[in-house]
Amino acid sequence: MLNPEHRAMLIRAYERFKQTGDRDEFHDALDLVKLLAPEKFFHGDKDPRLDTRVFVHMPFSAYWSGRALTNKTAWPVGMRT
Repeated sequence: MLNPEHRAMLIRAYERFKQTGDRDEFHDALDLVKLLAPEKFFHGDKDPRLDTRVFVHMPFSAYWSGRALTNKTAWPVGMRT
């Protein structure tokens, strides 16, 4: 998860994008956050961290990596809904 400062940068960039419609400005903000916190982003399809992702319930997309957990295996007995 991004720290609050980086998250705020992206929120401001998105708000600005909604006003201006300038995608380049938004992408510039995203690139800046990626530069400031590279460990928070995946780096292409060959990134080894993709294999360690865990989803609770299988994603709907046909294109995903990692493993999926069901409610039964993801949550302790007292926390299941």
